[in-house]
Amino acid sequence: MISAALISSVAAQCEIKPGKAVKADAWDDVFIQYGPGKGLEPAGQPGWTGGDSTISLRLKNGDSAFFFSDSYIGEAVRTKRDGTVDIRDDGARVVEINCGPPYCGSPAADFTARNSIVILSKDGKTLRTFAGKKNDQGLSTSYFPEPAAERYFWMGDPVILPNGKIAAFLHKFDPKLEFHGTSIAEIDPKTFVLEGIREMTISDLSIHWGSSVMEEKGYLYVYGKGTRDGKKLPFIARTRKFSSVPALMRSSDWQAWNGKQWTSDLSKAAPIVDQSDSISDEFTVRRFSVNGRSTLIMSALDSTVPFHEWKDITLYSACDPQGPFIGKHRIYSMPESAAKTVWGTKGDIPLKNALVVYNPHIHKQFTDHGRLLISYNTNRIDDADTIYIDGYRPRFIYVPVEGLK
Repeated sequence: MISAALISSVAAQCEIKPGKAVKADAWDDVFIQYGPGKGLEPAGQPGWTGGDSTISLRLKNGDSAFFFSDSYIGEAVRTKRDGTVDIRDDGARVVEINCGPPYCGSPAADFTARNSIVILSKDGKTLRTFAGKKNDQGLSTSYFPEPAAERYFWMGDPVILPNGKIAAFLHKFDPKLEFHGTSIAEIDPKTFVLEGIREMTISDLSIHWGSSVMEEKGYLYVYGKGTRDGKKLPFIARTRKFSSVPALMRSSDWQAWNGKQWTSDLSKAAPIVDQSDSISDEFTVRRFSVNGRSTLIMSALDSTVPFHEWKDITLYSACDPQGPFIGKHRIYSMPESAAKTVWGTKGDIPLKNALVVYNPHIHKQFTDHGRLLISYNTNRIDDADTIYIDGYRPRFIYVPVEGLK
């Protein structure tokens, strides 16, 4: 457990006072898309219409890259059963069914792209989608291709390395949601050509390294989520050698925080929040100036309750990358949690089963007027509800923080 004295010391220096969060409607509108040639997406290339994770990276030209895990993609030339969105007579925004029994218990709209990247232009007027090559049905596949049969990559955090390339952490899963390790992809930041994916050789797979990544004072700090006694907890490691992806992926050069000091034994990593707590599978750590103090803020979710009851977005703060992160401010109760309807153009649409919510992420480059911009994801429980694209896209909120610059 983190000592009370240490928590008190941190609180005196780096505690934050967030206010009441409000919906960021204009940002929701950015990600209400219909496919190529509609909305913000140009004709002639694939267009994103839905996805989760929603992790962003500001590029050097001022554009922002949004990294999504499971994604729906509308094709440049509309293809049967792609992710193009139509409006039904009752106002529901829907995609076509592309999956049936026995894989999908009832007919459903499944993913052919397990990940994608969407570039939002600096002026906010255009989205460009990057996905993988077409399958034999003409549907876009994963930008980061599947590493093996029954394996796929979901997103960790991306970062721009000193050599100018983007390094994106990837988490390998199977259909049963078993974790099979971390890989790191290298991307050209101008063309978004994928230049390679390398698998890290870390024997201990109890921590999903790369959930959040941050460069500071000659170190790259790499956060990860691990489960201890049924609790989802954040951990941290660091490395000085991150000039390129080959340098970064040498875990033998990493050190983990063991609660007292840095150690080369990653298996000794200790949680950086109180171990009685439980956060989200995905989270974000970013540094800000708060009341003139350099302060780290972590966005997470209260997962001390069962999955279908998740609803509260939380914020923590710390002075140092290794924490301890304290506070657990509940700043927003997501109204979509357990909802039995989904948004439609003519009013709410009833669902077969409820929605769930997850994965809050901070988008630092869009912080303004003392407010954090945070996204979160929604998902559908019942296969029959997967046709409703508004059950599977990001939502956004603004969170005021006293003294935030």
